[in-house]
Amino acid sequence: MGAGASAKEEAKPGDVAAIAAKMDPKDLEGMIKSLDHETSGKLQQALQKGKGVDGACMRRAIWKWDNDTLQEALSEAELEGKAPEGTGLDFLLGKLKFEKDSDKEKADAMMKRVIFMFLQDQVVNQPAYVPPESAKKRCVWLWGEEEVKSALSEIEVKATVPDGKKLLLLEGIDDDAKEKVTDMLGTVGKLFLEDCAQDLKATGEMSK
Repeated sequence: MGAGASAKEEAKPGDVAAIAAKMDPKDLEGMIKSLDHETSGKLQQALQKGKGVDGACMRRAIWKWDNDTLQEALSEAELEGKAPEGTGLDFLLGKLKFEKDSDKEKADAMMKRVIFMFLQDQVVNQPAYVPPESAKKRCVWLWGEEEVKSALSEIEVKATVPDGKKLLLLEGIDDDAKEKVTDMLGTVGKLFLEDCAQDLKATGEMSK
């Protein structure tokens, strides 16, 4: 039996867990930091799925909301008519039917605020959600300086922000422009989660 086969046999889940448990926290952190982005993403997804918990960064993951959670959120939008029954995923897929157009506008505005906070959660809490490839273009916390510059230019805001993470924390944004930037990020974030929802509809992967 070759060395390659032997190495594969040694890489059992139980063995990996035992090794990680014995490592000094700083050494473990250093090992994780040394991983490339793709491998790091796979590890984060495995941790989220394998442990069966989402962590603080997923508290506002709208696509995971059941009807009760959705109803609680919509109650804050002060709708004039009755809130539609459904799930957060239904909302992202545009399946909810509101009694009035004005109610849909109120719900959209409220959800944009929730989504903006979800995006911020991905910066301040780790591990961050790893989006599907089809949605990464609108994944703000993965943006570099050029993507940030382009987004700000579209709303005529002048600021030097090095990356999407700093933008989500509104670093480098003048106070009088923060509301405009926050609204833009909520809009981009809604499109991002709609992309993620479409991927879930097609593959089922986001539900795991």
